Amino acid sequence: SLLQEKISQKSPCGIHSSYTNRLLSGMATTTTSHMLSCNNMACRTRLSSGRVWVTYCSHIFCDPCGASLTSTLACTSCRTDLTGKYRLTKKFLKPGIEWKRMVLAGLSPEVILDISSSAIQFYQHQTCQEVAYLEERIERVRGRVESVKKYYEGVIEQFKREIS
Repeated sequence: SLLQEKISQKSPCGIHSSYTNRLLSGMATTTTSHMLSCNNMACRTRLSSGRVWVTYCSHIFCDPCGASLTSTLACTSCRTDLTGKYRLTKKFLKPGIEWKRMVLAGLSPEVILDISSSAIQFYQHQTCQEVAYLEERIERVRGRVESVKKYYEGVIEQFKREIS
């Protein structure tokens, strides 16, 4: 199907989210284990419910960080200009059932597939960003571990010289 074709394409970081894999296998549920994080690196709040702000450039922010974007109108993650309609939008992460039933009502299947594809691409982008963030964090920790290891190897060598 068109939807499977669109979402089966690998994301720019070469991975599929677990949600995409479940969707393709027909086992999608209404909840996912993947939780978004505020894309402001100074914040990184886990986003599980409530209001969030989504940018045209595929970034998501908690309510306080997103509200600050309304004055600067520049994305804090990539500096994209956010002036103009639909470049910065407030969303609810857990919309009510009434909204879910009505938001796509009356739209053609092609439009619905296009919207769904964009939403899945957004999630894939967020997953790629999270993976890159965690990999960078792992490298920093490895560097610190290596530094501590060298320090203690030096201490051990010093003790060995003192003992002999």
